[in-house]
Amino acid sequence: MATVKFYYIVLSFLLLLNTAVFLPAFEAGAYIPAYRLQFLPGAENTLGRPASDPAPGSWYGHLASAPENSLKNNWYEENWSMKIARGFDTFYLHIPLDENFFNGSSPDFRQISYLESLIKDNPPRVYLSLIGESSDFMSVEGTEKKIERIVQRLAALTRKFNLAGIDIDWEFPASPRGNEKDEINMLAALLEKELPEGTVLSFAVSRWRLPDAKLFKLADEIHLMAYDGYGKHSTFESALADAETVMTRYKIMPEKLILGIPYYGRNFNSRSDGYWKETKNYSEIVRDFSPDPSDDIAGDYFFNGRSTVVNKTKWAMGNSLGGIFVWEPFYDAVGEKSLTEEIHRVLTEN
Repeated sequence: MATVKFYYIVLSFLLLLNTAVFLPAFEAGAYIPAYRLQFLPGAENTLGRPASDPAPGSWYGHLASAPENSLKNNWYEENWSMKIARGFDTFYLHIPLDENFFNGSSPDFRQISYLESLIKDNPPRVYLSLIGESSDFMSVEGTEKKIERIVQRLAALTRKFNLAGIDIDWEFPASPRGNEKDEINMLAALLEKELPEGTVLSFAVSRWRLPDAKLFKLADEIHLMAYDGYGKHSTFESALADAETVMTRYKIMPEKLILGIPYYGRNFNSRSDGYWKETKNYSEIVRDFSPDPSDDIAGDYFFNGRSTVVNKTKWAMGNSLGGIFVWEPFYDAVGEKSLTEEIHRVLTEN
């Protein structure tokens, strides 16, 4: 009997130890648009990137400055590769849902290999993030067939590149028109079935345009885009409210939630013609206004300064969230004003 008791004590200890080993680590992720990794000759790195930033504000393309403002070749004291390698342990290669995705030309294997080379973990944590509107995911000829094609392609890419995960950035399946919520649930269910075992399935969501509860049960991670609200679009308080609303409404554990942090500012002056849609990336805000670390307002722009980024990261860690992600690291400033360096400091000090 004593031997049996000892066996169960040891077994219980091993189970606890095993649970501890496989608890998800806090994740610091960065979305990398595929257009950042263009294969241009003579570029600083083996992949290259555009000579000019095609979207220095946000993906809407409403630019507050001339598009010829280029990303610096050395935008940090060392180089951009070393900076993002230090700052993040997970990358989401962000590609559009278009014909290039279906015909096999997107993504390019060199883009994935390059991101893998920046990560010291084995295996590297590289996700493929697929972005599209409802018109991209749905089809008048037959949405079910199109979603099946998307799933088949994503499953094949996951096996081919041994991807850590698949992220779906459907913006936004919140309208009852065309049964959009049902369609994204179909997509999630098929991905859960067809992706290789162990593949992380995540969905990027906004608090203001949420799918229904079923999706949150199917997803392994929820990437909360806690930004792009009207007015001051991403305050510390609004980010907490977004996170708490989603966790409470859908009864999800904190470790399933990844909190999004913007590296850009939006025009929050409702009297301005550029209200909300006019943007500047963080490096432009630093260049044009030289804000203090505690500032979140510069001119007509509301952004996340260094103090706010630190506070959001600390809050996410202190409340056992699964991690944070940023859109996107190439909007960062250099040197001591860098947001990525602030995140790196918080993570290494805790």
